[in-house]
Amino acid sequence: MIKNNSISPTQLFFILLLTQLGATFSSGYRSLMMITGNDGWWIIIIAGLLKQVLLFAMWYSIKKFPELSGTEMLQKHFGKMLGTAINWLYVFYFMTVIIYMLCSFSKIMNIWVFPQTPPWVLVVIGVGII
Repeated sequence: MIKNNSISPTQLFFILLLTQLGATFSSGYRSLMMITGNDGWWIIIIAGLLKQVLLFAMWYSIKKFPELSGTEMLQKHFGKMLGTAINWLYVFYFMTVIIYMLCSFSKIMNIWVFPQTPPWVLVVIGVGII
Protein backbone atom coordinates (compact mmCIF):
# COMPACT_ATOMS: atom_id res chain seq x y z
CA MET A 1 0.00 0.00 0.00
CA ILE A 2 1.40 3.38 -1.06
CA LYS A 3 1.04 6.18 1.47
CA ASN A 4 1.44 9.48 -0.32
CA ASN A 5 0.24 12.63 1.44
CA SER A 6 0.34 14.89 -1.60
CA ILE A 7 -1.76 15.32 -4.72
CA SER A 8 -0.64 16.05 -8.25
CA PRO A 9 -1.43 19.33 -10.03
CA THR A 10 -3.89 17.44 -12.25
CA GLN A 11 -5.72 16.07 -9.23
CA LEU A 12 -5.84 19.56 -7.69
CA PHE A 13 -7.26 20.98 -10.93
CA PHE A 14 -10.06 18.39 -11.03
CA ILE A 15 -10.84 18.78 -7.33
CA LEU A 16 -11.22 22.55 -7.80
CA LEU A 17 -13.23 22.08 -10.98
CA LEU A 18 -15.64 19.56 -9.46
CA THR A 19 -15.99 21.66 -6.31
CA GLN A 20 -16.78 24.67 -8.47
CA LEU A 21 -19.37 22.77 -10.49
CA GLY A 22 -21.02 21.46 -7.34
CA ALA A 23 -21.14 24.93 -5.81
CA THR A 24 -22.58 26.39 -9.00
CA PHE A 25 -25.37 23.84 -9.24
CA SER A 26 -26.30 24.13 -5.59
CA SER A 27 -26.31 27.91 -5.65
CA GLY A 28 -28.70 27.84 -8.62
CA TYR A 29 -31.20 25.74 -6.72
CA ARG A 30 -30.78 27.92 -3.65
CA SER A 31 -31.77 31.07 -5.56
CA LEU A 32 -34.78 29.24 -7.02
CA MET A 33 -35.91 28.17 -3.55
CA MET A 34 -35.47 31.70 -2.20
CA ILE A 35 -37.84 33.01 -4.89
CA THR A 36 -40.45 30.23 -4.88
CA GLY A 37 -40.22 29.00 -1.31
CA ASN A 38 -41.39 25.42 -0.75
CA ASP A 39 -43.18 25.29 -4.12
CA GLY A 40 -39.99 25.20 -6.21
CA TRP A 41 -39.74 21.40 -6.29
CA TRP A 42 -42.30 21.06 -9.09
CA ILE A 43 -40.37 23.53 -11.28
CA ILE A 44 -37.30 21.31 -10.99
CA ILE A 45 -39.35 18.22 -11.89
CA ILE A 46 -40.95 19.94 -14.92
CA ALA A 47 -37.54 21.22 -16.07
CA GLY A 48 -36.13 17.69 -15.75
CA LEU A 49 -38.99 16.23 -17.80
CA LEU A 50 -38.60 18.91 -20.49
CA LYS A 51 -34.89 18.17 -20.61
CA GLN A 52 -35.67 14.49 -21.21
CA VAL A 53 -38.03 15.39 -24.07
CA LEU A 54 -35.36 17.62 -25.64
CA LEU A 55 -32.73 14.92 -25.26
CA PHE A 56 -35.02 12.40 -26.96
CA ALA A 57 -35.68 14.86 -29.81
CA MET A 58 -31.95 15.42 -30.25
CA TRP A 59 -31.25 11.69 -30.19
CA TYR A 60 -33.99 11.07 -32.77
CA SER A 61 -32.65 13.83 -35.05
CA ILE A 62 -29.12 12.48 -34.84
CA LYS A 63 -30.33 8.98 -35.69
CA LYS A 64 -32.45 10.26 -38.59
CA PHE A 65 -29.82 12.64 -40.06
CA PRO A 66 -26.38 11.31 -39.02
CA GLU A 67 -24.59 13.18 -41.81
CA LEU A 68 -25.77 16.66 -40.69
CA SER A 69 -24.25 18.85 -38.01
CA GLY A 70 -26.36 20.31 -35.20
CA THR A 71 -26.77 23.67 -36.91
CA GLU A 72 -27.73 22.04 -40.19
CA MET A 73 -30.32 19.87 -38.42
CA LEU A 74 -31.97 22.91 -36.87
CA GLN A 75 -32.14 24.62 -40.26
CA LYS A 76 -33.57 21.47 -41.85
CA HIS A 77 -36.25 21.07 -39.15
CA PHE A 78 -37.23 24.73 -38.69
CA GLY A 79 -36.27 26.35 -41.98
CA LYS A 80 -33.34 28.60 -42.77
CA MET A 81 -34.52 31.76 -40.96
CA LEU A 82 -35.86 30.17 -37.74
CA GLY A 83 -33.07 27.58 -37.65
CA THR A 84 -30.45 30.34 -37.87
CA ALA A 85 -32.23 32.28 -35.12
CA ILE A 86 -32.22 29.18 -32.88
CA ASN A 87 -28.53 28.67 -33.63
CA TRP A 88 -27.83 32.24 -32.47
CA LEU A 89 -29.87 31.60 -29.34
CA TYR A 90 -27.60 28.61 -28.62
CA VAL A 91 -24.54 30.85 -29.03
CA PHE A 92 -26.06 33.43 -26.66
CA TYR A 93 -27.01 30.71 -24.14
CA PHE A 94 -23.55 29.16 -24.06
CA MET A 95 -21.92 32.58 -23.76
CA THR A 96 -24.08 33.39 -20.73
CA VAL A 97 -23.26 30.00 -19.19
CA ILE A 98 -19.55 30.64 -19.69
CA ILE A 99 -19.82 34.12 -18.16
CA TYR A 100 -21.77 32.75 -15.19
CA MET A 101 -19.23 29.97 -14.66
CA LEU A 102 -16.33 32.43 -14.85
CA CYS A 103 -17.95 34.77 -12.33
CA SER A 104 -18.76 31.90 -9.99
CA PHE A 105 -15.25 30.46 -10.40
CA SER A 106 -13.73 33.85 -9.66
CA LYS A 107 -15.92 34.33 -6.58
CA ILE A 108 -15.13 30.91 -5.07
CA MET A 109 -11.42 31.10 -5.89
CA ASN A 110 -11.32 34.60 -4.37
CA ILE A 111 -13.00 33.42 -1.16
CA TRP A 112 -11.27 30.07 -0.64
CA VAL A 113 -7.93 30.07 -2.43
CA PHE A 114 -6.74 33.58 -3.31
CA PRO A 115 -8.39 36.10 -0.97
CA GLN A 116 -5.80 38.83 -1.70
CA THR A 117 -6.17 38.60 -5.49
CA PRO A 118 -8.54 40.99 -7.30
CA PRO A 119 -11.49 39.14 -8.92
CA TRP A 120 -10.73 40.51 -12.40
CA VAL A 121 -7.32 38.76 -12.34
CA LEU A 122 -9.02 35.42 -11.65
CA VAL A 123 -11.48 36.06 -14.51
CA VAL A 124 -8.59 36.77 -16.90
CA ILE A 125 -6.89 33.55 -15.77
CA GLY A 126 -10.17 31.66 -16.25
CA VAL A 127 -10.55 33.06 -19.77
CA GLY A 128 -6.97 32.01 -20.47
CA ILE A 129 -7.78 28.46 -19.32
CA ILE A 130 -10.85 28.25 -21.53
